[in-house]
Amino acid sequence: VREDGYVSTVGATWGGVEPEGAQPVRTDAQGNYTSFQYPEPINAYYQGRHSVDDHNNIRQGSLNMENTYRNKRWINRQFLFIWNVCEVNALLAHNEVTEEKMTLAKFRKDVSHYLILHNQYLRDTKRRSRTVLPSETRHQLLVAPIYTGRWTGNGWKKAKTKYLQQICAGIHCAELLSKDRKRIRTYCSCNPVQFLCTKCYAEHVISTTDE
Repeated sequence: VREDGYVSTVGATWGGVEPEGAQPVRTDAQGNYTSFQYPEPINAYYQGRHSVDDHNNIRQGSLNMENTYRNKRWINRQFLFIWNVCEVNALLAHNEVTEEKMTLAKFRKDVSHYLILHNQYLRDTKRRSRTVLPSETRHQLLVAPIYTGRWTGNGWKKAKTKYLQQICAGIHCAELLSKDRKRIRTYCSCNPVQFLCTKCYAEHVISTTDE
């Protein structure tokens, strides 16, 4: 509190009373200069009191993905918030422990480049050491039998409709409204419970091959 007649009080459960840190200079009413040091808890407070503001200023800046990504699904918004918090934390930690001071744009570009190269490295490593069957033998896009509904685990559930269609449950169609999702009869041989359109089937094969 800066007003006259008030005293700023900071409570701490750690630290000692020994002075440390820089020596700020103050001038009294008579123009006399006085320098002093803060006790350890007070010094730590002044050292870190801008950390949250600095973090928010970077996270909520022009490169904020929460504003540029227009998807309104709650789970995606929460993911982007957590992603941005971790990204800015990593940037500030990098700038704290290294001499190179990076901007968020440069840091994001370098991290993206590393992730691309690292993913390619993992693919190349798995391709050289893979002992499982190729994805073509593990994944096949099949059509459900006629007069059937869903897979129960023991067999296909009977249906009165000859070509009963199901809503696609793939990753691409999952973000669409129910009325906009594709209605299909195809599924992957590795999981007959989940019906997939051709686009979602391709994404399914790629994602499971990289695991």
